[in-house]
Amino acid sequence: MFLESITSGESGEQHDPGKLTGGLITTVRTGIRDAFLDLSPRILLAMYSCTIQATPEVLGRAYDVLNRRRCTILSESLLEGTPYFVIEATLPVAESFGFSDEKRTSGLVQPMLRFIGFEILDDVDPFWVPKN
Repeated sequence: MFLESITSGESGEQHDPGKLTGGLITTVRTGIRDAFLDLSPRILLAMYSCTIQATPEVLGRAYDVLNRRRCTILSESLLEGTPYFVIEATLPVAESFGFSDEKRTSGLVQPMLRFIGFEILDDVDPFWVPKN
């Protein structure tokens, strides 16, 4: 009904409903995009909580693997009654592929991964362009 009244026009002129719809969609899309860009967008990283049990012989190599994969170490403790150290860390999901098959630890490290959500990557602006 509304579209018919617009297309027929009050003054007798004809309007193309395709142009009207296309213009409306373009205007709304531009408005939504501009509103999102005003909020200073940032990149989100999916994160795992990583619990690792390692023997003292491979503890140094386990830390080396964790540091190369951009882990954040939260805590380290000795598991009572066993020769294992327990390391709690957070690990980006993108860095976790092939983590349990890492050759440097000789299979003596047992990681347990659990998804904990997303973390904002503050130091990276997705629209930054280097200038020469």
